[in-house]
Amino acid sequence: MEVKDRIVKAEINTIINEFKDCIEIGVYYLVDGSIKTFATLCDEGYPWRDYTGVGVALTERESVRLALEDLYRQAYPN
Repeated sequence: MEVKDRIVKAEINTIINEFKDCIEIGVYYLVDGSIKTFATLCDEGYPWRDYTGVGVALTERESVRLALEDLYRQAYPN
């Protein structure tokens, strides 16, 4: 089964965080009932940064939270 066949629904949203960075959040609802989320921070100018956090859970809220935590660990290590 191809990946596209496993996706039931997809949503993409953009937020600006407290550091004034633009984060794109992609939420994918899969046929097995799980929700996979990708949170991406990518700069278009200097200093270039490119980070992606991933979260998988049974609820959208938990999946987004896990993806953002993963992203923040990479982008803001302090």
